[in-house]
Amino acid sequence: MDTTVHTYLADTLLNKFVGEWQWKAADTTIYLTFEKMIKEFGSERRELKMELLKVQYQMIVNDVVVTRTLDSMFLVGSTLGDKNILYVNIRNFYSGLNFPLEFVFVSSDQILMQISKKSRSRITQGFVFQMPLNINFHRKSK
Repeated sequence: MDTTVHTYLADTLLNKFVGEWQWKAADTTIYLTFEKMIKEFGSERRELKMELLKVQYQMIVNDVVVTRTLDSMFLVGSTLGDKNILYVNIRNFYSGLNFPLEFVFVSSDQILMQISKKSRSRITQGFVFQMPLNINFHRKSK
């Protein structure tokens, strides 16, 4: 008899972030892709499956890709029960520090990316990506 406890945590709050988003200013474009995934945790007696978002991004400056996670590594985001905010930790490869980002759902075609208020005291504007602390992304047109 199987005595393993199976738990599945669905997060329907993630659905509004799923899709492709973009930000453009002068010669710089950033693309974000949010895709739902299921992460499994567990042991012999307890199994947990949890819905998270796979977050991939690409930054292009002067038609040259300078940062890209598409098709390779990715970041994982969760709402942590907050209705309109997606939380994602990102690592700055130059400093080695982790920075929590928040993606705030504004409308069906707009999200705001901002450095978490908890981290702003220890970083300056543009330190993470050489771009502003607050960026409005728009849903990518098909």
